Order: sequence, then structure tokens, then C-alpha cells
Amino acid sequence: MVVRTSTLAAVLLTVFAFIPVPSGQAFAFYKSGDVVFSEDWESGDLGLWDVYMGPGYVNAFSSQNEWRIVDESLEPQVSPNAHSGRYYAYAGFSVGSLTYGPYANTVLESKIIDIRGASHPILSFYAAGASEAGYDRLNVYVFDYVKKDYYKLMELSEDGLDNPLPKYERHEIDLKPYKDSGAIGSGRIMLTFQFLSDSTIQEGQGWNLDDIMVVEK
Repeated sequence: MVVRTSTLAAVLLTVFAFIPVPSGQAFAFYKSGDVVFSEDWESGDLGLWDVYMGPGYVNAFSSQNEWRIVDESLEPQVSPNAHSGRYYAYAGFSVGSLTYGPYANTVLESKIIDIRGASHPILSFYAAGASEAGYDRLNVYVFDYVKKDYYKLMELSEDGLDNPLPKYERHEIDLKPYKDSGAIGSGRIMLTFQFLSDSTIQEGQGWNLDDIMVVEK
């Protein structure tokens, strides 16, 4: 199962969709600790995620860096493989090469995630990787499906010479500003991970992603 959303919450959102809500208020259906969305790719495929080239300059090398789902039992990395289970998302050259290519511009994007039923949604994910510090990077965005705007959440860039065997780190981001009661968002979002590299100096193995979750705080 790729996307797990509370069935009860989905039904209630439909029922209350036409009931006026006072300004600044919102219905909350999730309890603290409830999972709004989760992804570990243990299905072995992209599932309900899309991979595409980002805007800007791309060339023949770009497609060699595309996000894909890797089975660590078939393509083991020197480090760190999956965070849990066997599968994870990876952007870079073939696993085990310890490098990536120039002109990477690959985007991994979720389908729509409805966070309107959460009063305080928190995004967490595990990332491990290395790329030329300050130039080649993993960008994390939230895309507001209604407003059609991208909001940058964070940027990761780790020197591959200093970190030849990367380890997973857990990252946590507050999504409350992007739900319907916030000043920015509409509550219908897509999670977006973009790996970029320039034309020179590929230091590091690229980037791994695993165990993405949105939970009620």
C-alpha cells in the first residue's frame, strides 16, 4: 500500500465540505500520532509517485540520474542502502558506482495529499547522500495543488569527499502553514524532491530517500 489515508477522515471531509467554517477555524479529524500519509516503497515500485525532468537546462546525461526505486538485495550500495526493509528511492547513477552524473534535474513528486483534516501535520523523512557541496543538491518542496505554487522547505548538500559513506538522517518539517487554516496553503499538497547537479565535479553517490511520513503532531 503506497498511500495510507484515514478512511473515516476522507468520508468526513466529504460530508463537511459544504458546511461553512468560521474564518480561522478548521475541522480536525486526526488524533495526535495518527498517520496522514506514509511511504516506504516496500511495494517495489514508484506506486503513486511521479518522476519527471525539472524545468531548466537538461541534456543527454540528465536521464541517467533519474529517481528510481532500488532493491538493496539486487543492487547493494556500499552505504547505506534502505533505511528500513529492502526498497528505497535513489537519484544518481547505477547503485554501487558511488557517483552521479552532470546536469541532473530529476523530480520525485507524490500524488495529492489532503492535510485539511489534520490540525498540525508534521512531515518527516530519512535522507542519505552526498553531492558537491553548495552546487549539487537535494531540494525539498511542498506544492500547493490548489494555488499551483511551490514552497521550498529545505536544501541538502553534503561533500562527497568528506562523506564517502553517508548515513541516513531524519528530517522533520512543520506543514501547518500549508493547510487550509494557515496563511499560505490550501491543505491539498504534493511532496516534491528535486535532485540537481551542474556540469562539473560530481562528488558523492547521489541521494537516497526512505520512510516518508506525515503525522498529526
